[in-house]
Amino acid sequence: MYAYSISVSELFVDIPESGNADRIPVHIDISVLNIGCEYVGIDIQDDLGRHEVGFIDNTLKTPENNGAGCRINASFKINRV
Repeated sequence: MYAYSISVSELFVDIPESGNADRIPVHIDISVLNIGCEYVGIDIQDDLGRHEVGFIDNTLKTPENNGAGCRINASFKINRV
């Protein structure tokens, strides 16, 4: 028997005060505990219809805690909604 732990997280990005660009730059640097890098990924979704599952461009995953954790560093742009 296996025990599974599921965690769902969302990140909401506000429009920068200084700009009115069509795309907003986002940079994340997150450490996830007790989940190996092979199980961690980034999905991007916005209200204009963009939906990318398993985003990997400009993404670096670094194992932490002897492979029991993962640090994710990624940069991408999202559509301004």
